[in-house]
Amino acid sequence: MNAMRFCSLGLFTFVALGDMSMMDHDGHQHVGDYPDCQCITGVGTAVLDENCAVDQPLIDGLEEYLVENDCQSYCMNGEFHDHSTNAHTDSDTGFMCLQVYTNLLQFGDRCETGRVNHTLLNGYLAMCPDCIQPHYVIENGEECSGALNCTDTDDQDTVMTFIADNCLDSCTNTDCVANWREAEGYFRMCAHSELSSDFRAGFAENVVKTTCTDFGCNVPFDTSYSPNCTSALNVAYDTLRDTYGDLDLVSLVDESISPALYSVCTAGLLAVVSFLYL
Repeated sequence: MNAMRFCSLGLFTFVALGDMSMMDHDGHQHVGDYPDCQCITGVGTAVLDENCAVDQPLIDGLEEYLVENDCQSYCMNGEFHDHSTNAHTDSDTGFMCLQVYTNLLQFGDRCETGRVNHTLLNGYLAMCPDCIQPHYVIENGEECSGALNCTDTDDQDTVMTFIADNCLDSCTNTDCVANWREAEGYFRMCAHSELSSDFRAGFAENVVKTTCTDFGCNVPFDTSYSPNCTSALNVAYDTLRDTYGDLDLVSLVDESISPALYSVCTAGLLAVVSFLYL
């Protein structure tokens, strides 16, 4: 077991995302079809929320770790595959890569759109497993449209083409916000495999270029949701987490990591961090 895996982050539960109905969104959210992210990483929503701010270094550290350790090489056919053991993530190194990638997915869902490098994540999601994480919530924001059809790739491409042609350098076109909100709905509510390659690439590129603002929407989510790490979809990952430990976020970033991360560590970890700050 990696000696750095001593930070216990699994104390938090997911935050309910408001009292919103799923009645019109049966084809969107894929709860029950994918594992719960928290069962892989051990990282709860409180830590995600504290580290979404642009002045927090954690997300940059996660992205750097993926690239520097060639974590994509552990992916195969939508699963993580530990090439060092010819088994599914059955080593500390392999499982660490899976956890870092999964934690970045968590931030991608939980933070405001554009906070993570979606181009980097697109490359991973083409080969790696997806997972469930409650999304970013805009206070008093509009709900994402339940009328969106996740399999309508023609509409996805039409929306993204309109955005690329009209809504980057200027947002004066009165249809820009509506098209961006539709794109946001597709991006947040549909599985990666349901989105066209042109839409995925265009969204990742254009969301950081656009001058448009306030186009986000809230994803309806079952307010009773909580990760069940003993379910059939989660049990294998939970067993690996029992073996190798929760994701050690402290080792991924500089000493400026947010206070919320320290608050979930053991007394031993706090002593080590305090020593580093002397």
